[in-house]
Amino acid sequence: TPLYSSAASDVYKRQTLGWLPRGNWTDVLCWLAILAFFGLGAWAVATLGLRRSFLFRRLDDSLITSGPYALVRHPQFLSAIGITFFATRLFNPDAFPYLGPNIYYSLDANWGLFTFVLWLLSVVEDRELATHFGTTYQEYARRVPRLFPN
Repeated sequence: TPLYSSAASDVYKRQTLGWLPRGNWTDVLCWLAILAFFGLGAWAVATLGLRRSFLFRRLDDSLITSGPYALVRHPQFLSAIGITFFATRLFNPDAFPYLGPNIYYSLDANWGLFTFVLWLLSVVEDRELATHFGTTYQEYARRVPRLFPN
């Protein structure tokens, strides 16, 4: 007897059809979005520098407002939010016939919580940077949105 039903076998065959996990172009768009958000994160790290963040910063560091920091004040957070969002879109509930939909809703809820926590962290970072840089940061904050580009 087979280890799984014929319905599960059909699902497995559909998943491995061609080079796309589910055999559709939505997956390609998700992977392209993930690569774009990864590129944004890498650009932000390259612009800011590997050892500079609000958790570790020298007092004589200047405020970075160029590159991705001209688009949003927290591009690394935006990168993480985008990567996780599109990664959850790649999840295929058909691969888990009994738990799939419930796992999918859980992924959405966890992504929402993750986004909320990064937003809170961006508020804390904004306050710390405003305290450190004063009016320079306040001017920057008026020009550039916190997390999502206008």
